[in-house]
Order: sequence, then structure tokens, then C-alpha cells
Amino acid sequence: MPFSSSIRRFKQHLFSLTLFVLVSVSSVANAQFDNGPPLLSGSSIDLLSDNNAPLHVAEDFMLPGSSPTISEVVWFGWNGPFTGTPPPRRGFNLQIYAGTATGPSGPPIYALDDLFPKRRQHNVAGAPALLYGVWPLYKYRFKLPSTISLSPGTPYWISIYASSTGTTSSTPFWAWVKTSHVGNNTMRVPPWIPYFDPVSFWLPPNSGEMAFKIKP
Repeated sequence: MPFSSSIRRFKQHLFSLTLFVLVSVSSVANAQFDNGPPLLSGSSIDLLSDNNAPLHVAEDFMLPGSSPTISEVVWFGWNGPFTGTPPPRRGFNLQIYAGTATGPSGPPIYALDDLFPKRRQHNVAGAPALLYGVWPLYKYRFKLPSTISLSPGTPYWISIYASSTGTTSSTPFWAWVKTSHVGNNTMRVPPWIPYFDPVSFWLPPNSGEMAFKIKP
């Protein structure tokens, strides 16, 4: 084989290897924290998280790496039941709390009020996702105004709930959709207690985990 052909093949191989590494690194970076895909059916697939209720849901997370950051948050939910298409646009409040494995501690360490994320109907296998085969499931994406840094391997809690801005008495409540990931660390406020409360019997003991992603 001519020497020039060997060099050309080596360069092609090196380019493919570099591209593979870059794609792999990108994939890992985009998977900073993923609590799993949203559920579409079941006996209890969502939790009310709306300031008009008033109920705020909080979910725990922990970031890997040596100096993790957050620049974008993705979550899943719906306004319903709502007969219009699409449902009314809602603002959201987003808060991040320090805490322990059992719940948030103190005031939020990061908070944004009345943010308006990008919203589109979520697709599964190329088809619009419908809750119970009827109601549109929406995917929300919001880029933070500036990147924030958190400590690795440390319990944090994120609360996402629809704000009251621009709503009326007929505005449907918003609900955060759960994930298939098995867990039971969901909290509600006020005050911060497990969403399942054995005294008031809010929900069955396995209240589930919420569907969201955190990107660096």
C-alpha cells in the first residue's frame, strides 16, 4: 500500500476517533442529572404544583463531577383538564434548596420568579405524547440567566411550580408529571413535608419521583 494512502487512512481513523470522543463527552455533559422519562399512564402520574392551589412540589437531586454547574433545567407537565389547544401559557417559579436526604433546609439558595420557559408538546417515538391517551404532555426548557455552581455529591432540592401571574379563577391547575424512576423523596409545601402525609392522607405512600433534567 502506498505510504500516502496509509497516512490518509490514519488521518481518517484519527478523525473518526476524535469525533467519537467529542460526541461521547457531549452526551455525558448533557446527562448531568436525568431523573428519568415522564410517565404517560397509571393510577397516579402527576402531582399538583401550582401557586394557585397552593401546593409546591420539591424533588431531590445530586450532581456528579468535581465542580458541577447548572445552566438549563428541563421538566414535564400539563395543564388540565383543559379543552383548549394549546393550554394557556403559564409562568413558573423555580427554586433550588440545600438540604439533606430527607428534605430541603432553610430558604432557597437560588430562586427565579415568573420565568417563561420554552414549551412544546413532548414527543415519544416521533408521536405527540398524550397523558392517558388524551391530554397533551408538555416539555419545558429554561436556560438560567447565568450558570450557577453547586457542590458535587451533595443533596439539593429543586421546586418547580406554576406562578399566579396572569391567571384567573378559571385557569386550570398545573401538574408536574412523574417519572418511571423508583423513589419516594417528593416533598410538598407549605410546610416541607413528604407529599404523602399519613395524617391527612394526601397520597399513597409511594408518591413517586418527578420527571426533570439538569444540564451543565
